[in-house]
Amino acid sequence: MAYRRVILDSAEADRDEIVEHLIESTGSTKASAGFLDSMDREVGLISELPAIHALSRIPAVAKRGYRVALLGSYAMPYRFEDDTIYIAHAKHVHARPVQQHYPAHLHRSPLSACLHCAPSGETIRTHMIATL
Repeated sequence: MAYRRVILDSAEADRDEIVEHLIESTGSTKASAGFLDSMDREVGLISELPAIHALSRIPAVAKRGYRVALLGSYAMPYRFEDDTIYIAHAKHVHARPVQQHYPAHLHRSPLSACLHCAPSGETIRTHMIATL
């Protein structure tokens, strides 16, 4: 049974930002098309097998049921409940402060917060990669 797919506004905004960045940095649409294909394939796979990825290693995030799919250099946290999967984000995993990626207002989302924001100064790499 395929699960219904809901791509949250935050994930759509992330996807659009990634596509724009890839086009600007490469001067071509090839890399962005590859990313979009990869994301579409992964969302399709997750909708068929929602538990395919492990729960996040971040306890507060795992407690909310978030799993993390890796798309090359990008992390795509998602969760599922009942017959629906919710794609929360798509972020490049490099050294940038976590707050730039996951602002505190996301903790008030209807899905009971999408991700745990790290203390100031902690980076995406140390916060996400070390704990995925």
